[in-house]
Amino acid sequence: MVNFTMSKDGNIDLSKHTITGVGVKNISEVNQHLIEVVDGRVNHKISFNNGGHLHTSWDADGSNFTMQTKKISFTINDDSASVPNGVSVMAYEAPEQAKPSTLQ
Repeated sequence: MVNFTMSKDGNIDLSKHTITGVGVKNISEVNQHLIEVVDGRVNHKISFNNGGHLHTSWDADGSNFTMQTKKISFTINDDSASVPNGVSVMAYEAPEQAKPSTLQ
């Protein structure tokens, strides 16, 4: 079961979980996807056709996950069958009224 807390400003804390994956629901919505490892952290920067973006980062072991979004929606899925306390994130283009968020 995914447990998280959300602050008044919309930040979501998933620190008790290990990230197991980040995916895109509809690959045709993606304009660009950059992956790089910097100082041992895995970084994904995904740009969507609607001008939205998903920026994620985590340590090599899946801990210390952070995520910033603009004009996208996402689901957080329980993946504890694969990894204890594991979660994955699935992103897709959001309707125009969606607001930016930061996930830590």
